[in-house]
Amino acid sequence: LSFHCLLLLHVLAAICFLIGWQYRTAAILVFVTLVSIHHRNPWILSSGDSLLRVLTFFCCFADAAGGLSVDHWLQGFPLWHFNQSDPWPVRLMQLQVSIVYLRTVAWKLSGPRWRDGSAAWYPLWVDAYVRWRPPQWLLRPALIRAATWVTLAVESFLGAGLWVQELRFPLLISGILLHLIFELILNLQLFSWIMICSLLLFLDL
Repeated sequence: LSFHCLLLLHVLAAICFLIGWQYRTAAILVFVTLVSIHHRNPWILSSGDSLLRVLTFFCCFADAAGGLSVDHWLQGFPLWHFNQSDPWPVRLMQLQVSIVYLRTVAWKLSGPRWRDGSAAWYPLWVDAYVRWRPPQWLLRPALIRAATWVTLAVESFLGAGLWVQELRFPLLISGILLHLIFELILNLQLFSWIMICSLLLFLDL
């Protein structure tokens, strides 16, 4: 019963967080309840879940009353009017996303399978992870090596290149496409969608 109450509180806080009503309180409740839920069984979590917790923590210090929020509207501002706000919470989230990509590439390069180009082959034969196995003509060694090295290249550029304004938009498109391919082929739970949402932090509207 206590867990169901916790889950209900998390859902209600997440809705308030999403629409921007009592945003700061909602963000804190989302973070606290999310950590509580994750600690019930940390062995089933992925790196995406860890990133989600960190980004939610930074959201506790962000200001959603600057636009597109109920709080902003209740203050008498038009919904599409954006106030200036402290950029540091968003900058810290962007920095965390960059670290994730750069650390991932560094970790992958420490293994011989990524360096020799065969790493993309192995997850396709683990039934617990594969969602859709590509046809045989896409599984040729040359294409597997290309998929492996392109993944490394895109993740490397995402880690460093997103800070360059001229490169930002094409890199965002490349990163979103990469994670959509992951979502199509592999069963990674919410990992791909968490990373796609994280990339949107760099979107300069």
